[in-house]
Amino acid sequence: MFLSIIIPAYNSKNFLGEALSSIFIQNYEGLEVIVVDNGSSDGTGGFIKDNYSKATLITNTENRGTSFARNQGIAAAKGEYIMFLDSDAYLKEGFFEKLEKSLKTLSEGVGAVSPKIIRTGSEKVFSCGLKVSSIYRVFDVGRNEPSKNYIHSFTVDGPNSCCAIYKREVLEDIKDVNYFDEDFFFLFEDVDLALRMKKKGYKCLFVPELVCYHYSGGSGTPYEYRRFLCFRNRWFMVLKHNRGIYIFVFLLRSFIYDFVRTLHFTLTNRYSLKAVEEILSYRRKISRREGQGEKNNYL
Repeated sequence: MFLSIIIPAYNSKNFLGEALSSIFIQNYEGLEVIVVDNGSSDGTGGFIKDNYSKATLITNTENRGTSFARNQGIAAAKGEYIMFLDSDAYLKEGFFEKLEKSLKTLSEGVGAVSPKIIRTGSEKVFSCGLKVSSIYRVFDVGRNEPSKNYIHSFTVDGPNSCCAIYKREVLEDIKDVNYFDEDFFFLFEDVDLALRMKKKGYKCLFVPELVCYHYSGGSGTPYEYRRFLCFRNRWFMVLKHNRGIYIFVFLLRSFIYDFVRTLHFTLTNRYSLKAVEEILSYRRKISRREGQGEKNNYL
């Protein structure tokens, strides 16, 4: 197994030390670490250069989002397996040995692995993987439940990108314009990837022996803007993965949920008009791509 670990970072100096130390302290030889600094202003890049010379550092002049950063990392990566790790997460000791063992026993058709992500300072689950409902509501399996409840493997729709492992060949197969959709910027980009993977017939396996810890809120995104991204990006998914009659069917299924949610969002979020404008713009972009015959994996 040769593994490439990609860590997007934005003003992450206070977290990155723990994340990187949890990797390098395990002395596992079959890996490379790529940190993509997305225009940080807190000295993140210098901190990595001074303290973690084994890591490859890619520096951007501005924050272009986690999707863009991960795509940059994939382009530079050499591994047959690609692992994504958030800058505010860190790995339990023995992670790589257990991962290597798990990868050797994967059944055919498994394209990704989801570790057990636990909230730091507790034994409560942050995510055991993603589940997407028929109306595109997204759930982290096990969220806020005791970690001890999840000790057996099972399939999920995809891994939470806080800590996720993919086969490189699967990422190449499900790629459309990019691996991660850069229009999403941040949030739900891993869900879009999971849907593309699922439509191609690949499975994702939750492996409880692989344990990662996560500090919630490490991205520093303000709550109101985070709500905007969640609202907008969910509609990006709906428009990207449905056409014609299927959008009508979706609207019938989700009418009550979306009517109430949209009304509340419109009345309470100052970014509501911006969300509508960007959702319509995204739909036009998809139409242009289809007209130009660009490769896609979501129809």
